Amino acid sequence: MALLDIRMEDESTGFKIAEHLISKKIPFIFISAHSDLKTLDRAGKLNPVGYITKPFNKAQIRATLATLEGQIQDNVLELKSGREIHKIRRADILYVKADNVYCEVYTKDGRIVVRSTLRALESQLLNEHIKRCHRSFFVNTKYIQVMGNESVTVNNQEIPWN
Repeated sequence: MALLDIRMEDESTGFKIAEHLISKKIPFIFISAHSDLKTLDRAGKLNPVGYITKPFNKAQIRATLATLEGQIQDNVLELKSGREIHKIRRADILYVKADNVYCEVYTKDGRIVVRSTLRALESQLLNEHIKRCHRSFFVNTKYIQVMGNESVTVNNQEIPWN
């Protein structure tokens, strides 16, 4: 989490730093004395998690950080695999494949095998992007590469869709 002033003394700007943070998937909040439409429009295109105008008080900072903390906690899952607990972002899930009492959770970073039924994971996983597409699969619709009549392709893997 980073708090960025939009205009700084040297040649760096909060906008340049924000672009770098986006590439590293680090959330940020802009802090600025400027609230003109041009600045707000440019800031909005970078999708900050908040925008606080100066002068600000401690209550504004606390409220913004509390809101962000809730968003982050809502989007991070803890999955137990054997003796390990993996913390993953819901947005990083590509798809989930069920096999009896085990589920294989495929993420951008690899595969996690969880001793759980798909039904038991359903309440943790399903959201506006992760949908059940088959009795044995959930798929993150943001990562669908090809959509056919009876299947979808995610991460070059064909998944039944019915």
